[in-house]
Order: sequence, then structure tokens, then C-alpha cells
Amino acid sequence: MYTIKFKNLKKRIELVDEKSADPRNGKISKASPLGRAINSTNGKGDFKINTPIGEFAFSLI
Repeated sequence: MYTIKFKNLKKRIELVDEKSADPRNGKISKASPLGRAINSTNGKGDFKINTPIGEFAFSLI
């Protein structure tokens, strides 16, 4: 389980396999852009995700 912060929003999420993913309930696929970014941080720190509509910065807290 991880707690991520985006702007003033904090959300608790769990990284799961693709079949178990349910973003509305905080279950994010490990293969998703967010899941890959979290894995690349070793579970701590700040990271950014590039999307078609821009770059978004997140923090793991």
C-alpha cells in the first residue's frame, strides 16, 4: 500500500496485477503509467508522469 499526494489530494493505493485493477477503489495496475512510476521510485520520493494533456507531479508519503 502506498499513499500518494497530488496537489492537495492524498489517496491510498495498492499496486496489483492487471486483472485485479480497480482504480475507483485504489487498486492500480503495476503495468499502468502510475504503477510503473511508483515502482521506479522504490516506494519513496517524488515522481512525474507525462500524459497527452501534460506532465503531473506526485509524491509518495
